[in-house]
This record gives sequence, C-alpha cells and structure tokens, in this order.
Amino acid sequence: MKDPCEKCHAAWGLPEFRERFPGLRLTHLPDCALQFDGELVFRAAMEGYDEVTDSYSIRGIVPAGFPREEARIFETGERIADDYHKFDDESLCLGSPIRMRKEMVKQPTLLGLVNRLIIPYLYNHSYQGRNGSLPVGELDHGAPGLVQDYEKLFRLKGPRQCLEALQLLGMQKRIANKRPCPCGRGRRLGRCHNHFLNPFRKLAPQSYFRQQAVNLLEELKRLAEHLKQLEGSVELGDSDRS
Repeated sequence: MKDPCEKCHAAWGLPEFRERFPGLRLTHLPDCALQFDGELVFRAAMEGYDEVTDSYSIRGIVPAGFPREEARIFETGERIADDYHKFDDESLCLGSPIRMRKEMVKQPTLLGLVNRLIIPYLYNHSYQGRNGSLPVGELDHGAPGLVQDYEKLFRLKGPRQCLEALQLLGMQKRIANKRPCPCGRGRRLGRCHNHFLNPFRKLAPQSYFRQQAVNLLEELKRLAEHLKQLEGSVELGDSDRS
C-alpha cells in the first residue's frame, strides 16, 4: 500500500536531512506530521564573528502543513534558560513569524528549518555564553520585539506603521495601493512603500497577514495593560511613602 505521506515527506527532503544530521531520529506522527529528536551537532559562524562548534539536545514537531505552518522546536538538554527567547510552551522563539516564513521560502525543507532558523538561534546562544554578548542586536520579547523586526522588514517606524502595513498586506493589492502609505508621507501606498511591501505578498495569502495584524494588536494591548499595572504599582508605592 502506498504511503499517503510519501509525496509530502519527499518535498521536505527527508533523505538529505537524515544524511546531514544522523544524530536526529525521525518519528512519524499521525496525519503526516513528523518528530525529530536527538543531538544536533553544528559548526557555524557569522561574518565578522568567531566560529562556534557546539551541540544541543533538541526535539522538533513538524506539522503536516509545513513549511506553511511553523514547526515547534524544543531544547531538551536544559541548557537554555526559560527567559531566553522561549514561548509559554517552552518552544524556542526562532524569530518573528514573517521573518521565519521569509527564510523558509528560500529553502522549504527540513534542512532549511535547521540551517536557517535553528542553528542561527543556537549559535547566538552559544556565542553569548562564551563571549558575554550576542553577535547582533537582541530582539525584545512580545510586542516590542515584533515591532523591532517588522520595522526592519518593512522599513517603517513604530507600532502604528507596522500594524498598518500588516493590514494593507491583508487586503487585495489593487485596493491597498489606493490607501495612504503607513509611513505618513501623505502619498498613496502604490506610489510609496509598495516596493517594500509587495515582495511579502508572495510569502503568504492575505488571510495570513490579517492574522498577524490581529496577533500584533493583541500583543500591543497586553503590553499597554502591563505598563498600566506597573504605573499603578509605582503610584501606590509613592503614596505609601508619603
């Protein structure tokens, strides 16, 4: 009987993955999903920075919709602290969703996942442990980190402009191009930042960017509520001392 997942898994490059990373065991999960776990040994360097050779115990859950759907990666050797770029479920935060998708389009295979997302994350962690600093600037957690990354990707400034860019990417191109550009220069998008935003339309459907806009807005609301609570605590503390 023909394996119903054969075509899907072939597109993910399983033979190449097994050959390149023999220390990672592959397990078939229901509905054509996969799990890999074991020791990931790597040697990597960034231009202008020292080479790092290291290994980490990891586990990856690859959904059937990969690479459109994101894989979840866990570090299982307890080397990476919980406050070092992890989500609430302890999976590794490998970057903003759009940046990860942008990287995966270049190499939409399991090798691409490891080479373009997992190893750079682990390289940064190892480099910081050995040198006391990261080779590149560190993104903040939550809304600030998302805004920082979207500012670089879209060449915009501030949360409002980034949110508007996501909303425009969630519209049909011909409609979005008639809207005001989020950069605030007073021109229509079609005559301004469309050259920066158009390439992202090839990465995902409009519904994806609408969801990312919703996610960013929720993160911004959480941040605002957190800051409000902190402000209340400071005011309460001041009144207690008076």
